[in-house]
Amino acid sequence: MSAMLVDDIQRSVTILENLKARGLDVDYRFMPYSPGFSLTIVDPDGRDGRAIVEMIGFNRESINDRMHVEIRREQSNYWFEYWTQQFTQMWNMAREP
Repeated sequence: MSAMLVDDIQRSVTILENLKARGLDVDYRFMPYSPGFSLTIVDPDGRDGRAIVEMIGFNRESINDRMHVEIRREQSNYWFEYWTQQFTQMWNMAREP
């Protein structure tokens, strides 16, 4: 694993742990590999739910070069549910810190 990746992961863990220390309900896990995208689900069970999928292109390092797609439940329940299920599958196979 490259030193830059290790530093990025540690920086993210520090941010998450600081949020937890402030009393926010934060959970995270680690996957053994990168799935090639990142995924955030907001309000997965609510009617205003949305999924934000970030595609990581080939040979790109800058976050500015990454495509972000927001899918609201109201726009496409099918694709919203698809990405919510992807998140659940990744969460279930990932390990706790």
